[in-house]
Amino acid sequence: MAVSPIVEVLCLGVDAAGLGVGEQPQLANEELAFTVATDRPAVHQAFSRSGRWDIILCSAAAFYDLAVDYWLQDDDDGERVASLILVRGPGSQLAPAEAAARGAADLVTHGDREHLAMVMARELAVARLRRRLDEQPATPGQAALLLPRIIDYERPAPISRGAAAAETEAALQIPQLAATAGEITDRHVKALIEHGGLTLEFQAIVPLRQRHDLRAPDAGMFEALLRLRDEQGRLLPPGRFFPAATRHQWLGRLDLWVFRRALSVLAGVQAASGEMPRLFLNLSAETLHAREVGDAVIAAVADARIGYGSLVVEVQRDTLMQDPPALRRLAKTLKANGHGLLLEQFGSADCGLLSAQKDHLTHVKLAAALVQGGDRALLRSDDIRQCVRCARNHGVQVIALAVDDPAMLPGLHALGVDYVQGHLFGLPSEKLVYPALVRTELGPPQGPTRGSSQPG
Repeated sequence: MAVSPIVEVLCLGVDAAGLGVGEQPQLANEELAFTVATDRPAVHQAFSRSGRWDIILCSAAAFYDLAVDYWLQDDDDGERVASLILVRGPGSQLAPAEAAARGAADLVTHGDREHLAMVMARELAVARLRRRLDEQPATPGQAALLLPRIIDYERPAPISRGAAAAETEAALQIPQLAATAGEITDRHVKALIEHGGLTLEFQAIVPLRQRHDLRAPDAGMFEALLRLRDEQGRLLPPGRFFPAATRHQWLGRLDLWVFRRALSVLAGVQAASGEMPRLFLNLSAETLHAREVGDAVIAAVADARIGYGSLVVEVQRDTLMQDPPALRRLAKTLKANGHGLLLEQFGSADCGLLSAQKDHLTHVKLAAALVQGGDRALLRSDDIRQCVRCARNHGVQVIALAVDDPAMLPGLHALGVDYVQGHLFGLPSEKLVYPALVRTELGPPQGPTRGSSQPG
């Protein structure tokens, strides 16, 4: 069944016409249907029509007077039934953090029409995604999956044929092959590295929420992942060669190779496509404690011919706690170029660390244990809510890892997660390609698969 173009908006204590919702150019082509409820019986009746509402526009006063928070959870599975936008009066003391804690997707001030239009446009996109997920059929013999449609950023004009361009293209054209099994010696790892076996794969990071800047839609976000090729061209994952690199203190040199190669690839793709994808790169504590290598990485970032704000560097909790001088220099360089700094494996116990580093951190990745496994009960856990609330209080964006089941997406969105990363959106690729959500009907599955809808 096709998704209806009409967006159902429930108004509680607000007048949509008075807010100027229909007068903003961002919403000129939207089909919005407004319903007004002014007392508790009307609110009760409105929420009894489960699944109808896409967006709820609610004044801060009505939120409390009409006990709206009671109706924002569905009795069956506890998921948000609509995107709640709270509207406060000009003199209201309601803070954005408090609104988020109450379940609001955003908080706007009455009279700020531009901000309201921006928020409405973003939540309209979220509502349509939510509908597509809700309307996936679950019939015997069929499975409905979210599969990637590929946007290839290399497709426009080719890069110039200089030496740097040839290096960039070579990095993007290595054939993808399966990893080998069996043991590999430290000497073998060293030989593969020295003979040019290092390569990169890229995994997409997909937004659950539209970017705040409507004039500059997201061009795609990727994490660069280091791999090692053996003599047969097969790709070895980090678990096969990182132990040897750690034992022999090679991580700094590997990091430097990754930064130089990945930034070269990113610069080439941006120049060729005119798009500004953003790249996430991991940096080890060993590199930041080795002054010569650390300074070389920082210099590579400072000299990179990439777009403003198109790099995010990922570091571990222990690295932030140790706060080496090289990390402070790196953070200064990143900030000067509009780039970001990310804390990995973020948990509810790390809010104090985030607060201490709030001037530097721009993103966090939730600890994989909080979302791994596709268990919807985990997605409603207090730990995730606390993590998201802490990040929102400091203006930091939240990424969830290991997302491999489409059933996880509505719950993650309801919890306030900004981006997701996982095999649901495609395996890592050696080309910068970006997925968009597409509903695809498959024939009868050959066996149980994660991510498929079960027959109802």
